[in-house]
Amino acid sequence: MIYAQNKGDIIKGPIFGVNYTTVSGNGIDSLNQYIQDEVDLYQNIDGVSSSGGIYSSKAGYNLGFFVDYYFIDNLAFCTGLSYSEKGYDSHYSSEITTGLNYQIIEEQKVNLNYIDFPLVLQYHLNNGIDISGGMMLSFLISDKVVTESTETFETIDSVSGNIISITEIISERKDYDDIISNRAANPLLTGFQMDISYTIKRFIFSIKLNKSSSFGRIVDKGNNKNTTFQFCTGISF
Repeated sequence: MIYAQNKGDIIKGPIFGVNYTTVSGNGIDSLNQYIQDEVDLYQNIDGVSSSGGIYSSKAGYNLGFFVDYYFIDNLAFCTGLSYSEKGYDSHYSSEITTGLNYQIIEEQKVNLNYIDFPLVLQYHLNNGIDISGGMMLSFLISDKVVTESTETFETIDSVSGNIISITEIISERKDYDDIISNRAANPLLTGFQMDISYTIKRFIFSIKLNKSSSFGRIVDKGNNKNTTFQFCTGISF
């Protein structure tokens, strides 16, 4: 276990882990309300049911490297680069069970992927525990939106006269400004990061919290932000 870090020490290594991202903002609220209005529209109609909403969290992964420089004993400036998957998912489904059955399920995965560049200060507590905080810059490298629609319906077979079930799947992959908004997702985000980590031998286990500025507009409304918890493992050299 590492018990102290001295002035001039440089610690570096790879880091990887999983992300759990939640989204909030005016556009997210409006989109949720729109989906809920669609759901409520059919609630009082016999033989018709629907559901939908924004998924509360989106899982992804992060992968990169870190560099810590101790400019005085036990106090370091920390930076690095990491690829980080963020964004949100939404879904909507509707089913008709009067007459010939019909069901449609629509899912949309908004994949916003970044290169995160933290600029933080870290304090070493002499017992393997480090706490840190500071700012973070996130550079957008991908903003693809995957939309999938699955329709399942019953029809009468023209040859046998029996009722048969048919499923049709339509999938498309487009940019953020083709689906979500007429504006592209913001290419640079600013935000903050806080984390706590524990080092045993050369292995580092950390929990990080970062929150960004608005990543883009949704239904023409802004102030939509990612809040991401990261559970990471690293190896120091």
